[in-house]
Amino acid sequence: MPKIEDLIKAMAGGNDNYGIFPDDNTTDMMPMLDMLMAISGTGMPLDPSTGAMPIIDNMGRAKKPQAWMGIGQGGTSEIGTKAKVAPADIYDYLVNTKGLSHNKAMGILPNIQAESGFNPGIKEKGVSKGGVGLFQHTGPRREGLYNAHGVRDASQIPWQKQVDYALSEPEGQQYLNRTYQSPAEATGRFLNVFEKPKIRNINERLKYLRGLEKVVQR
Repeated sequence: MPKIEDLIKAMAGGNDNYGIFPDDNTTDMMPMLDMLMAISGTGMPLDPSTGAMPIIDNMGRAKKPQAWMGIGQGGTSEIGTKAKVAPADIYDYLVNTKGLSHNKAMGILPNIQAESGFNPGIKEKGVSKGGVGLFQHTGPRREGLYNAHGVRDASQIPWQKQVDYALSEPEGQQYLNRTYQSPAEATGRFLNVFEKPKIRNINERLKYLRGLEKVVQR
């Protein structure tokens, strides 16, 4: 297997000025780019400024992400058609519009990431009355979400309305009616009183929390 530095040099046009990519050789670098990603073990590097997965065009160049590409997904398989919401936008809405504290807002974000990957139109596939939307409302709670907005598709409900509905539910009120000493404490509380999944993997959500704290500006 070639060394990473040799691949970088080759991608740079064969000279020692790493990072210089000839305009007429862009397509030739794609196989080597694939090899670099395989060697790194990441599959795709994240945008360091946003923590988002970059979109690569057919010339192998990273385009500016259009929306947060969260990695957390609830359920076994899901489908969604709507663009994902930036976690910073949800945080801003929770704090500046809904009046939540920093800790309460941050406790909600990693749970959204784990459940829906910040996709408000996502729907759990292959499960009768499976989870839908940002919070993956399931069963009777899914019906409540639909009935409250007069639709049968979460993609027709604006993400702000999904947040409003979640906070208005008894589970949402139970979460809000407590003071949290840290975002980590709030994350666990939201997991246990609001989401209540069969497998309560708090470590996964705390990992997402650490990543989100680098993205969301207080």
